[in-house]
Amino acid sequence: MVPAEQVISEYLRSVLLGSNPRQKTLWPVFYGRLPNEPDACIAVHRDSIPTEGRHHRSGQTQHHEGLQIRVRHQQYSEGQAKIEEISDSLDTIVRKVLSVGTKRYRIQSVTQLTTPSFIGPDTNNRLNFVLNCSASIQAIS
Repeated sequence: MVPAEQVISEYLRSVLLGSNPRQKTLWPVFYGRLPNEPDACIAVHRDSIPTEGRHHRSGQTQHHEGLQIRVRHQQYSEGQAKIEEISDSLDTIVRKVLSVGTKRYRIQSVTQLTTPSFIGPDTNNRLNFVLNCSASIQAIS
């Protein structure tokens, strides 16, 4: 199974909220890293969240992937608008199936753990916004 951050990155590209970094277009989506260039970009990182306990009937431990989505832009309004678009889109996910490479995955749901937040400028005065969430993702083929 590919990392959850890669699946969510592919989801953001599939709904046209971001692009493939190799295409050198607006809003490239990276996962696991945030390169210095370009100024306007999206990054999805793994984050830790507590285990949610066990299912009462099966005894199976419930596990969701913790993720942080970061948006960087030089203009506050542009960065804020993009993180809000991402937030709104994540709220609509219900058993979304998509392909990543040759495999198919089902994003059962995404639960936002925080509201989109401004966390300040980086050392190059680019403005940063984040959203923390958990995702339930299954490999289906």
